[in-house]
Amino acid sequence: MKALIAYGSNTGSTEEIGETIASKLRDRGMEVDLVDLKKKPIRPDGYDLVVVGSGIKMDKWIAEALNYLKENEESLSLRAHAIFVSSGYASEPSRREQSRVDYIDAVLEIYPKLNPVSTGLFGGLYNWKRYNFVVKRLVISLLKSMGHAHVDTSKPLDLRDWDKINAWAEELASFAIKGNH
Repeated sequence: MKALIAYGSNTGSTEEIGETIASKLRDRGMEVDLVDLKKKPIRPDGYDLVVVGSGIKMDKWIAEALNYLKENEESLSLRAHAIFVSSGYASEPSRREQSRVDYIDAVLEIYPKLNPVSTGLFGGLYNWKRYNFVVKRLVISLLKSMGHAHVDTSKPLDLRDWDKINAWAEELASFAIKGNH
C-alpha cells in the first residue's frame, strides 16, 4: 500500500499533523510520501490513498493545497482520498460546526467529484515567531474574542487535539489496510 500526504502549511501546524499521519501509516506498514505542496507539487497517480491537508490563512485554505485539489480533482476521484484542515477556529466548540461548513463542506462543494473517505478538522498552532506585529495583534484580538483572556506570545499556543489527530490517522490506516476503497 502506498500513500501520499500532501499539505499546505503556513506556520508549520499542518505540516506537523501531516507528519503524525504519515508516521501512523508507516507504523501500519504503508509506504508514505509526505509532500509540502509549496515546495513540490506531486501527482496523485500511483497512490492507493491520498490525504490532502491545509492550514487556514485569512479564513481561506493555503493556495497550493486548494490548487492541488483543483488540478487533481479527476485523479483524486478515482482513488481513496481524505482531506483535513488545521484552524484555530476548529478548536473552539462554539465555532467548530461553522469551521466544518466553511473549510470542509465549502471546498467539497467547489470540487463535486471529490468524495473523501474521511475528513478531519483540527485545531491550529499559533506560532508567534512567524507573525509580523500587525498579524500578531489581529490574532491576539481574535483569541480574546474566543475566550482566551491572556495570551502568552513568548511561546507557541497549540490548540491541536493530538489524541483526535492520532485517532483519525489510525482510522485512515485501518481503512487503507483493509482495502475498503
